[in-house]
Amino acid sequence: MLGLRFHRKAYLRSRLGEPLRLLRRSLRLLERLSKELPKSVLDAIKIFLENLVREVGEAEVYLFGSYARGDWIEESDIDLIVISPRFRGLRMYDRMSMLRKLAPDTHGFEILAYTPEEFEIVKRSSVIIKDASEYWIRLL
Repeated sequence: MLGLRFHRKAYLRSRLGEPLRLLRRSLRLLERLSKELPKSVLDAIKIFLENLVREVGEAEVYLFGSYARGDWIEESDIDLIVISPRFRGLRMYDRMSMLRKLAPDTHGFEILAYTPEEFEIVKRSSVIIKDASEYWIRLL
């Protein structure tokens, strides 16, 4: 049993090495944001990021909207942009469904999901993304 656990950990470390390193960096960033954001929001974001790294692996994540701007109210959604090559070939509905399952039910999440190529296009063409790029916070 111990041998299987060791091999599983080694496999996960090799498969998720870079995403896990980025996750640790993100968790440190969230610690710094803890003075500005409610603990329950930080906890929800941490859970989502941990689930994302485990299930998707390579991804970029940006926090935007009211929590990134600092003008949130208690009912605000957590707005995220997730960019991953794993989304290639998946319909938008399937991406959203996958990501929604990774988010805890404690808060509302609004998640935009793009491949790297799609994100390059929407950065130039979407007013929402252009606006968000002025203040977003890269989490992963």
